[in-house]
Amino acid sequence: MLILAADTALSPTVRQGSGHRSREDALAARFELFQDNDGQFRFHLKAANGKIIAASEDYKTRAGATACIASVKKNAADAPVVEVET
Repeated sequence: MLILAADTALSPTVRQGSGHRSREDALAARFELFQDNDGQFRFHLKAANGKIIAASEDYKTRAGATACIASVKKNAADAPVVEVET
């Protein structure tokens, strides 16, 4: 499950090797995979401006979380936009 959000308090510390981000990194959206305080794996999809635009549910394994990331990458690009009434 993926939860879309304009803003969220789920903000892990991002581990970056040198702390240096390339120009390409600064311009592109990215997935951030992390382990939460309960030992579960989660990910955020962040926009180029660093805002979280989607947050995953928790997964027991890193493989489960990365499989969900792969599914989002594969299926979201061509997903139609469907307007629903509430």
